[in-house]
Amino acid sequence: MELRLTSAFLTASECLIIAGNDKTSELRLIDLSCNPITATGLFNLCHPHRSSFEKLTELILFNCEIDSSQAYLISNDNLESGKCRFALRKLNLSHNNIDFFINYVIELGLM
Repeated sequence: MELRLTSAFLTASECLIIAGNDKTSELRLIDLSCNPITATGLFNLCHPHRSSFEKLTELILFNCEIDSSQAYLISNDNLESGKCRFALRKLNLSHNNIDFFINYVIELGLM
């Protein structure tokens, strides 16, 4: 199953709803490109205790206003020392300002 909601004006709040919905647990691909979800939205999608994704292998967040200045949101303290329940094969964060953000992506266990 795939979920493609590009340019749908989704924010971090909607990411939390998508991540917590049991009906989305079978998703293998999520494309939320061109939505202003920010790092908070990424955090909501990946949080080990909120996210119901287990089969997700591809996450596309092209141009989602994710910025390195928001990286503090993704830390072991905020993740409650947990890792993502899913292991991605493809992660697209292009056209975001993520200079140093990749360290936090690794900390999430996404890569």
